[in-house]
Amino acid sequence: MCGILAVLPGNCQGDERSRLVRSAGAALDVISHRGPDDSGWALFSGTGSVSTDHTGDERTHLAVGFRRLSIFDLSPAGHQPMRHPQGRYWIAFNGEIYNHTELRAELEAAGERFVSRSDTEVLLRLLARDGVAALSRLDGMFALMLIDTVERRLLLARDPFGIKPLYIWKRPRCGLAFASEIKQFSALDGWSPRADGERFYDFLLRGVLDHTERTMFAGVEQLPGGHFATVGFGPGAPEALVIGRWHTPGTQSQRVGDDGERVRSALFGSVQRQLRADVRVGSCLSGGLDSTSIVACACQILGKGGAPEFRTFTARPERATDETPDEWPLVQQTLAMTGARGTPVSIPELGGWDELARVVWHQDEPFSSTSILAQAAVFREAARQGVKVMLDGQGADEQLCGYDVFFRFALAEQVRKLKLLSAWQSMCEVRRVRDRSIRTQLAELGAVLAPGIGALVRPRPAAAGWIDGPSLANAASDPFERLPEARDIRSCSMQQLMHASVPMLLHWEDRNSMAVSVEARVPFLSPDFVACSLSLPTVSKIDAGVTKIALRRAMRGAIPEDVRNNRKKVAFAAPERQALVGIAGGELLERALVPVASLLTDEGRRALAAMRRGEVAYDRFLWRCVCAGVWLERFAVGL
Repeated sequence: MCGILAVLPGNCQGDERSRLVRSAGAALDVISHRGPDDSGWALFSGTGSVSTDHTGDERTHLAVGFRRLSIFDLSPAGHQPMRHPQGRYWIAFNGEIYNHTELRAELEAAGERFVSRSDTEVLLRLLARDGVAALSRLDGMFALMLIDTVERRLLLARDPFGIKPLYIWKRPRCGLAFASEIKQFSALDGWSPRADGERFYDFLLRGVLDHTERTMFAGVEQLPGGHFATVGFGPGAPEALVIGRWHTPGTQSQRVGDDGERVRSALFGSVQRQLRADVRVGSCLSGGLDSTSIVACACQILGKGGAPEFRTFTARPERATDETPDEWPLVQQTLAMTGARGTPVSIPELGGWDELARVVWHQDEPFSSTSILAQAAVFREAARQGVKVMLDGQGADEQLCGYDVFFRFALAEQVRKLKLLSAWQSMCEVRRVRDRSIRTQLAELGAVLAPGIGALVRPRPAAAGWIDGPSLANAASDPFERLPEARDIRSCSMQQLMHASVPMLLHWEDRNSMAVSVEARVPFLSPDFVACSLSLPTVSKIDAGVTKIALRRAMRGAIPEDVRNNRKKVAFAAPERQALVGIAGGELLERALVPVASLLTDEGRRALAAMRRGEVAYDRFLWRCVCAGVWLERFAVGL
């Protein structure tokens, strides 16, 4: 787990070329938190010759830098950028390849001889042999750069769901830069940040980001998950990237045996591979089904001797409310049953400007909930206790229908099959368990069966009248209306996995963990588990108010029944409303709202003022404005 950087001066000339190359050193230092254990450089000339001197000069046509967080093979043998023994290829790689042990054995049987125990060397040898085709063999998370000194070509690739970040900045005049975090570009010559108006509008209106390749910084994009890109370097090489897809989520071709057993086997195998590390591994743990299942699998794999050394960390509010329930009693049941060692982590109160600005700086972009502050506190405590790898449950809800949005598609499936009595019984049960009225469910059903009435289900939020949309985007529209359409369970899962949910969650988790030099792993997003879950029939995912049915079956006897049978969806939350409402004179709000004031309508300014005084119902638009204001000032972003 590390951080990477590449600077390609391209057609830049003279002093501009030299300044860009020289500024690369500072850009790599910006992410020292991602790799405190080692760093390295490889600079490539137009003829393909290589230097490891980080300074560079006008003869440099590609500079690649690396910061290392040592997880596999802690020795200097894992240093990057890493050179292939034959000299043609170099690699800089952020992430982990969990099945590197199996791949190493295969390569050794074919005659390869290794000089390290690192997964990086396995990846380098495999890519050198098979090229892009090697990517489909990997079980891991990664953003990688492979340099071919003969063809003078840079290959970039990102794991199937974009667990590890990879950003692209196209400089206004010339040159390209690639990085693990957007803030790295701020140290490069020529950086002058401006907001992408459409993305900024999307965030203020709905709180979404990472739903497209574009970021909130104009000119900065990300390589989509499951994609690769190539670009040449050297005299006369065009700066244009050639982008292709290497991965499309699939399903298992055969469904053999009980669905619960298939899910258990897939999750168990994923957790087993992701426990591999040469450092201490722990896990996030809430009172929910997903993280509890991961901890149960991990402790079963580790056995009675290893389970007590497996540390878990749980966010716990100082004062439990409906908004921030205390899940510690459920967690204690899990700890007693599995033998894991648990630590409650107090959710911090919303601090002052400096604390919020620090988290925003690490996140690169504003975030839609103060729950991100709670998550940051969990990773800080894990780092304090010497845990360098953390497992977490991201991705299960999106595959196994854990969100309420999936009920409408399950209901529509019953109606299309004319199972009307079952459909009515399901609606009654959802009303009882999820507190969703029959009228609401019928409107949602109508939106699926007749998309033209979708506005009944998703009316324009009040914030649409509070934002001066034309000042941000010429044609401001609801970002949810621009996502790939969801028509059934599978397409809804794909929408959530690739656009609406998982990309944001992975972004927040990566930045919060790496801010304290901790690696976060997500077993539910392994290729095997995703293929298994997407192949499940609807009745093994959601029915009559029950979600994630196959996972609940899989965990029978392995986790507490109170967790396994709990139908209430509890979000990872923080006391947001209590922190913001009623402190209208607070320094944080006063300062944060100044940069966004010009983007609000008169109605919007009045609504925020009334919210702050507690005179009207709280809307998370207030938090989004606060966080956006901190972002604009902290990164000196122009509008």
